[in-house]
Amino acid sequence: MALIWQVVDGLLRVPAPASQETGGQGGEFFGKSVGRKKLSILLRLTDSLTEIKKNTNQIALDSRKFKIMKHRILLTIFLTLSAVTSEAARFTNNMTGFQFSPKSRTIKVGDTVVWINRDGAQHDTKCRLPAPNGWSSGLFGFNGKFERTFTNAGTFNYVCTPHEFSTGMTGTIIVQADATNAAPTVTITAPANNSNFIAPASFQVEATAADTSPGTVASVEFFVDNVSIGTDTTSPYSAQASNILEGAHTISAVATDNAGAKSTNSIFIVVNAPPINQPPTILITSPTNNQSFVAPVTSTLNANASDTDGTVVQVDFFVNGTLFGSVASGGAVQLEFTIPTARTNTFAAVATDNQGAKATNSVTVTVTEPAVVIPPKISGLQKTGDGKIRFLIEGAGASGAVEATGNLNAPFQSIGAATTTFEQIIVQNTNQFFRISVPKSP
Repeated sequence: MALIWQVVDGLLRVPAPASQETGGQGGEFFGKSVGRKKLSILLRLTDSLTEIKKNTNQIALDSRKFKIMKHRILLTIFLTLSAVTSEAARFTNNMTGFQFSPKSRTIKVGDTVVWINRDGAQHDTKCRLPAPNGWSSGLFGFNGKFERTFTNAGTFNYVCTPHEFSTGMTGTIIVQADATNAAPTVTITAPANNSNFIAPASFQVEATAADTSPGTVASVEFFVDNVSIGTDTTSPYSAQASNILEGAHTISAVATDNAGAKSTNSIFIVVNAPPINQPPTILITSPTNNQSFVAPVTSTLNANASDTDGTVVQVDFFVNGTLFGSVASGGAVQLEFTIPTARTNTFAAVATDNQGAKATNSVTVTVTEPAVVIPPKISGLQKTGDGKIRFLIEGAGASGAVEATGNLNAPFQSIGAATTTFEQIIVQNTNQFFRISVPKSP
């Protein structure tokens, strides 16, 4: 014969069966052993201790284990967490429409979450936290399942790796701690969730953490993916992340209190590949390409150098492949050069930016020997009968001139163009000196 016990307001109550000892009357039992016998109790409880108080739960008691000695016996039983514990719950998260449903779920330590794939495509569930908090299910298809029991409190962000970015298939499990020791709270304050960085990335990870009094936060450990980057035992809590490579990463902070309870907060960041560096530009402004000079020549090489995504750190100047000077800056730069002899020369200016990219511009300059000047020649000097002097001029060219003076110590004066045949009236009994003047070649 079985007695039916009920849980009411946290106490066990049982109606006594009709028997000879009770005279067929019902009764209530509150408490402990009857006589020298111990009660054998089978509790059928629901998901949590809270639900025991909200619902009526039957408890079977084998009446053959004891004898009812009186009409009415008061039996008191104190329910404690050590005597009665709640059965862990199971929750289902569907993977449907390339999303997790629900996207966020709150459970308690010891509960289990079962993910079921309702899509035709393959999915997985992956939390990038370090062991033992992280997990990876591997891919599974339609109606495939994966389950995990959560033994630590904290916030667990997870993703479907094939569809994390294409459809935003991400989710969160929030695990609440056992009430006997509330886990600390921890929140990453920097960097912000979904921050973007350029590889290789280096940044400070910062977090706040607190624990319910009289508990205290013992430490906060920081992770990039599954790798610890440091532990801080004093507030404000922080650690340095360095040289993080290109890709998606999970940044986590795990707070531990003085009783060993833990909680986790995680964020996601993306480290992008560095942009392609654009080379600088440089242009030689003088001398111009194919310009000519007469040897020897001393002049200035001028150039303008710039960079759209950085700075020009140096400009090197070359003549015929040989470095002859450098300027440690960009913008308008110049350098003096000297070429003593005739030859064809190639000038080059090479600009280097702050990331090592280079650009080159060059011009060709011709240096020639100076022209050989053949002095004009006077010949056939004669005196004509009409009082003139006549002579022939050779090699004066169209720009030559005839100059004359009566005194070699006096300056010569131009008296006419140096035509082939020159005639000039002269004064009797005077000296007259003549010369031919031609312009000097450049």
